[in-house]
Amino acid sequence: MESKKGYIYIRYHNSYGNHCKIGKTYNIPNRESTYITNEVMRGNFEYVYEFQDMKIVDILDVKFKDMFDEYNHKGDAGTEFFKKDVIPNIEPFFNTLNIKYNKLSKTEIDNLLRPPKKIKIKLKE
Repeated sequence: MESKKGYIYIRYHNSYGNHCKIGKTYNIPNRESTYITNEVMRGNFEYVYEFQDMKIVDILDVKFKDMFDEYNHKGDAGTEFFKKDVIPNIEPFFNTLNIKYNKLSKTEIDNLLRPPKKIKIKLKE
């Protein structure tokens, strides 16, 4: 069975204040649709890291939460909210574990969210 790519993302919305949401998914567009359903003004994915195997992402998610517990917001919402101060530690964390990843550019993130449309042009014969 072929492994499924996975993503770790950092999402920000004005309502988060000095916090960000750090989560995981195998499908960024589906994840986006979940968020925008509940947002009056759309938030955005600040960073998206692509990994070749979702199993790695699942392991990283647990290790990340353990390693950076001091940054974790202990409110009454989800466990994925962190102080934005954690962001500079993310890539060194991946590198320390010798995990290969691809940090997506803003254009690559936008293309995941809104894939370029294929326009069919019918030419007159």
